[in-house]
Amino acid sequence: MRKSFFAGLLCLPVPLLAQKTRVDTLREVRILGQRPLLEKKLDRTIVHVDALLANTGGQAWQVLENTPGVLVDEDGTITLNGKSGVLVMIDDRPTYLEGTDLVNYLKSLPASTLAQIELLPNPPARYPASGSGIIILRTKRAERNGFHAQLTSNYTQSLFPHVSQSIDVNGQEGPWQITARAGYVYNRNYFVSDRYRRLFDSGDTDNQDIVEDSWAQNISYGASVEHKGRHTSWGALCNGEVGPYHELGHYQDGFLDATGKTDSLTDIRSHYHNQSADVSANAHVRHDWTHEGRSLSADADFVYDHSTAFQDEVSTTTLPGGQVSDIYELIDQQPFTAAIYGLKADYTDKFGQHLYLEAGAQETYSIRQNQGIYTDGTPPALTPDTALNNTFRYDEQIRSAYVTLRRETKGLALQAGLRMENTWGKGKSPDSSFRLDYVNLFPSVHALIGGVLSLAYSRRIDRPGYGDLNPSRFYFDRNSYFSGNTALQPAFSQNLEAAYTYRSRYTLTAGYSTNRGEIHQVFIAEGNTFYYYAINMDRAVVTRLALDVATPLTAHWTVNLHTEGGIHHYRSALPDSTLLNKSLGFVQVSGNTRYSWGKGWSAEASGFYLSNLLVAQWVIRPYGHLDLALRKKCWGDKGAVTLQGIDVLHTWINARTIYLSNAVAHFRNDFHHPAVSLTFSYSLGRKEIKTTEHKTGVEEEKARL
Repeated sequence: MRKSFFAGLLCLPVPLLAQKTRVDTLREVRILGQRPLLEKKLDRTIVHVDALLANTGGQAWQVLENTPGVLVDEDGTITLNGKSGVLVMIDDRPTYLEGTDLVNYLKSLPASTLAQIELLPNPPARYPASGSGIIILRTKRAERNGFHAQLTSNYTQSLFPHVSQSIDVNGQEGPWQITARAGYVYNRNYFVSDRYRRLFDSGDTDNQDIVEDSWAQNISYGASVEHKGRHTSWGALCNGEVGPYHELGHYQDGFLDATGKTDSLTDIRSHYHNQSADVSANAHVRHDWTHEGRSLSADADFVYDHSTAFQDEVSTTTLPGGQVSDIYELIDQQPFTAAIYGLKADYTDKFGQHLYLEAGAQETYSIRQNQGIYTDGTPPALTPDTALNNTFRYDEQIRSAYVTLRRETKGLALQAGLRMENTWGKGKSPDSSFRLDYVNLFPSVHALIGGVLSLAYSRRIDRPGYGDLNPSRFYFDRNSYFSGNTALQPAFSQNLEAAYTYRSRYTLTAGYSTNRGEIHQVFIAEGNTFYYYAINMDRAVVTRLALDVATPLTAHWTVNLHTEGGIHHYRSALPDSTLLNKSLGFVQVSGNTRYSWGKGWSAEASGFYLSNLLVAQWVIRPYGHLDLALRKKCWGDKGAVTLQGIDVLHTWINARTIYLSNAVAHFRNDFHHPAVSLTFSYSLGRKEIKTTEHKTGVEEEKARL
């Protein structure tokens, strides 16, 4: 089926302490403790990846699944604090992907490469104004002269095996720093879905059973070189991935009339294949003056992405007597290419002891093109379908400039910024074209009082992605498809947040967000056909209250807990001339508890629960999962073996109900199955690492590819 667009020991070496009368040698101090899961900053929340055993041996996608306040699904939708349209970045560089392409990329990135995750629901002006928030994945770098390598091998057994291998190398010698990464992932998945649709007018129903067997291989790579001079530093980096994806699907559609009698049965056999590859490169330079805090940096970026999707689908329809009434075959090819170019410059300065200035400018230019080639008919006599064939190209240029002032004094930190963005876009298909041209201002304000009370405000924009605009049809089966909407406009949101932290262990957060023009998918039922596309909602509001607890119960036992409750409200006119006006409360709970004892042993239990959640026309039904983990460190803490039980109660099942004016649809999707995972990791050389802080030029475009 074609898918639419998912602490251990701290070792501190201490020098010799010498006195004239005696010599005391303190060779090493070992502090038994655990790094906190969450750390609150002025404009972001830091999540330490290694603070959860559940992140061991997995990929970046699983790390996001375990991050408090973040929700993900297999279609690539990521929400932060109840808001979708989140921009995902790695070391301040966007992933340049959306939907299932983003899921596949994050599933190819080993969790062992990540040091921390930064959650920015109200990003400062230096970051792009696009998206309802930003999630930044920070990778590891060497901190001292020397060499460090991390080897990670994982085998997971569910219904089918999952294998992940990765090696990460960091080296630093004098002013030179070099990093390299390579990873291989093999995934085989088994997906089961039950779908029920009922039309109110006729009383007809459609019962659909879906079984998919898919397998994917992915090779990812990356390398960087940095030279840090006394005042001037420069560097370059390159990342990429390549891999095939195969999927075999078997779908059965049973159509029943109002009396419950079978009208017809459609049996669908599908084969889907996608070969994708992408590469990104960056070159950067930075100059630091002797004046404290004064610097100038510049970046140049290039990104190229290419994929060739192919789907062959055969539908056989039979009547109640068993006679075949129709055989239909659809062959769909979707080659896609994208190229993105970016330039960025940033200037920082310090005035006196407490005042800081940041200012910069950025320009990105992107070209995206997709071709839909359809052949259909009664096999073997297939002919090109000229009514469906389409080519869509979208060019976009975003120019921006920003300025930020920050003042830090004892007990008070204030930050205010303003960002201006000018967007120009042009879309073209064989029978139509459109243009976009608009300028907007985006203020942001942050305050941290006494190190415990934080206040934030920001205005954001959510531009429609290429997939939302593309008018081509993407078929799931003969009676279900997705199509883009070239009439989409950008959405604008206003966001407020206040948080209070008590004794660095308890944080209470209140948030309010209102969005005009929020982009959401709407579903349409016409006869036996069920399709959807994106529209601009008139108004969407999210109100939330969250409590985070991170506290040690004993010297060896810690607990982290995230609880959140709120209300989602949507109001909008729909394409069928009806009015959507719904509100629904939700509760989300996630947490973990870890116990450590002697000789490198530790155990952890982690879990998640989400109640009913309203998302425009549909309601996500409650679900949750429980994971268990046991770890043993060995070889002087250089090696570790981790055994995990994933979704041990098999409660991670995605179910949703879609409410239309003339129909209702129920979906039950089982993506996850209980699994046992074994991970071995080994470190060579120095273990000191730090997070990567380099900022590059294309901050948002890949998320909209």
